[in-house]
Amino acid sequence: MQRFLKLFFSMAVVLMIAVGCSAADSEESQDENKEESNNKEEAKQAEKDDPMNEEVLVERLIQEMNDNKDTLLKDGNYHLTIQDRSKGYHQNSSIGEDEDKIEVRTVLGGSEPEFYGEKETYELNSGLSGEIGELDEGYVSFISSTDDKETEISLGELSIEEGKKKLDNLEFRDEEITEEDLKEMIGLDYEDVKYFDNKDTKYDDVTEVFIRTNVKRSIGVRYRNRDAGEYDAVDVYVSKEEYPRSKNIEPETKETDEGKKVEIVDDGLYVDWYWEQDGYYYNISGNYNEDDEEDDAKKEYNLEVIDNITKEYGE
Repeated sequence: MQRFLKLFFSMAVVLMIAVGCSAADSEESQDENKEESNNKEEAKQAEKDDPMNEEVLVERLIQEMNDNKDTLLKDGNYHLTIQDRSKGYHQNSSIGEDEDKIEVRTVLGGSEPEFYGEKETYELNSGLSGEIGELDEGYVSFISSTDDKETEISLGELSIEEGKKKLDNLEFRDEEITEEDLKEMIGLDYEDVKYFDNKDTKYDDVTEVFIRTNVKRSIGVRYRNRDAGEYDAVDVYVSKEEYPRSKNIEPETKETDEGKKVEIVDDGLYVDWYWEQDGYYYNISGNYNEDDEEDDAKKEYNLEVIDNITKEYGE
């Protein structure tokens, strides 16, 4: 009986400790959830007080370019994207054409590379360490991956030894990139062009900025509708060079309410709007279903967007 009472009291004590721990864990979990909720509300309020705009994103993009210049090809073609969220940066630079093309891609946040066959540890002349091997049968890449970022250099269909020789010949940027450098890369002064005045529209979030020198030198901005149940955004690009048109589709010419002449190229699925403004060439493009009434309304709305390309840089 005495042994039974000791066992009973021991179990009771253990149970009380477990309940106490559970309550403490529950309290701690509630505190963490409350803190997370407060942080989200503070972030939303901060965004209202200091909303994202084109200037902020361009400044961040230049900072990321400088932070990652050791993986940005010195004389390459660039496709760069900065987003309004943490780790939202993508950097692509390339040289050569077709089978001689070499692409260098850097993204923030890393993952464990999976090689198809053989691999070797290798260090670039810039000092970046990683592994070289086959990612697909016969196709060789160099990958450097950490928790912070991942860089992949696609070298093409060749042997690992041939890939090493290509890596040794690559030149990466070593000087700080300035605003003037970026303007020279895209062939225009992005502070001089006009942007979508999206303030009182449903596309009231400036979420991404794109820099392209690989196809047509341009700067693009994505304006997103956060309240939409699915992806809904307007991408506006501007270049100092005229955009090429499809030779297979006769463009339709429309005039906006403000008198801007717009060429529309519609293949039934993908639509482009082209117009000239203040000596610059603009483009909006996207996928649209010609049998969808909402998409038809969006097509017409883009003419309103074009009339509202009036905002100064940084406003």
